Amino acid sequence: MLLKGVPTHFNAPSGEPIAIANVVHLFGDHTAAGHRAGLDLLELREQLVDAEWVDQNRRLFGEPRLASHVGHPVSFAMVWARD
Repeated sequence: MLLKGVPTHFNAPSGEPIAIANVVHLFGDHTAAGHRAGLDLLELREQLVDAEWVDQNRRLFGEPRLASHVGHPVSFAMVWARD
């Protein structure tokens, strides 16, 4: 989402919109750092925005805010182990 220009954002309890500072790190940056730390990458999972996520968002917030992002990556998780 950051690569599409969508910062991490939320509304404060007061209703004020807030965007937090973000830094884009490519997968290569993550893997290089892990290897420099003596780790082996065991598993990598990625999540894309899909129709189910758009539908859940619509039910929660009453609008399809994520519809234009279907098919785009939104998060990932890595599992590392020591060499």
